[in-house]
Amino acid sequence: MASFERILVPTDFSAGSYAALGYAAFLAQRMGAVVEVIAVYEVPAGVDPQSKVTQPGSAKPETLATILREAAEQKLRAFLTDVPGAQNLEIQKRVESGSPAEVIVRVAREDGIDLISMGTKGIGASARGAMGSVLEKVIRDAPCPVLAVRVKEG
Repeated sequence: MASFERILVPTDFSAGSYAALGYAAFLAQRMGAVVEVIAVYEVPAGVDPQSKVTQPGSAKPETLATILREAAEQKLRAFLTDVPGAQNLEIQKRVESGSPAEVIVRVAREDGIDLISMGTKGIGASARGAMGSVLEKVIRDAPCPVLAVRVKEG
């Protein structure tokens, strides 16, 4: 059986991502692996990430990229507050910008990831929706095995 030292869990903060994190934690506990959780935000096409935006209740305008990064970081902290089976487990977190599938594959290569654990459906995704298409691209291009975690519906 293969040994995993680094497990990557991409998240869109969905139930599928949470289930994938549970599987990663289970494997990491048994193999002494490190889990790296990544949230990837994408600036909408045709929008300048450096455009200034003033949020409600704030007098200081910030760039759209800054607002999106801070929102992703906040969601990631909340997502990681109660990870099942994560006692004494090293979990690293990071936030990146770009096309989710491309960023996931790049990070897996650069960080020497041994396994990627992903949910099969993301937030609001249909059977072949947003996370599904990301999962397909990651499976096709990843430098390591990909564990596709399906969440039971209903």
